[in-house]
Amino acid sequence: MGFWDKIKMDLSWYNVRNGVPTVPRGGKGKLLLLIVQRALKSEAFHAVLLFRLCSYFHSKRIKILTFYYSNRLRRRYGSTLAHTADIAGGLRLPHPYGVIIGGHVKIGAMTTIGQHVTLGGNFGKTKGNRTTPVIGSWCFICAGTVIAGPVSVGDDVIIGANSTVSKDVPDHVIGSGNPFVIGKEKEPGTAVERNKILYAKFYGYPDDVVNNIGFK
Repeated sequence: MGFWDKIKMDLSWYNVRNGVPTVPRGGKGKLLLLIVQRALKSEAFHAVLLFRLCSYFHSKRIKILTFYYSNRLRRRYGSTLAHTADIAGGLRLPHPYGVIIGGHVKIGAMTTIGQHVTLGGNFGKTKGNRTTPVIGSWCFICAGTVIAGPVSVGDDVIIGANSTVSKDVPDHVIGSGNPFVIGKEKEPGTAVERNKILYAKFYGYPDDVVNNIGFK
């Protein structure tokens, strides 16, 4: 997924139609206007945009701009999102302060991360070739959570505030605690109420809706 596709999915959180985040339509000119407007209005999107620019210029091996945007993110919000982190489109940072995402962390589409969340290694602990977490799609990681080491978090997971996760978490669950404990399993097909975190794929929205937000 390229830079522009990820940005479109990031913007979908601000373009909710019929209760579903929807990728904005139009060419690059309209998209650029939306990016500027949203970045001026929303700290949440501004922080995501700084990370996307940092990651983009790293991929182009332009070190000075990689450092510039990384430094802006750190100085403005006190957050460090490593330019080597692999974060799919639809990243949402409602309160983008104190977020730490280490190098090579992998995060799926349409995931929300609260303030003061830390995702990174666990004193060199390894599993296979990984030392850092893999987070699924459509997850909500609440404020103050620490996910450490080569753990896997499934799709459609809610992790409560101030949790510590050091073991794998399956799909479709809600849990919290230090250490993390699963409190509830969610049933796919449950109706989604408006203005709540939307798990379109797992809650039975039609394929055309799921595809429209770019998540397959």
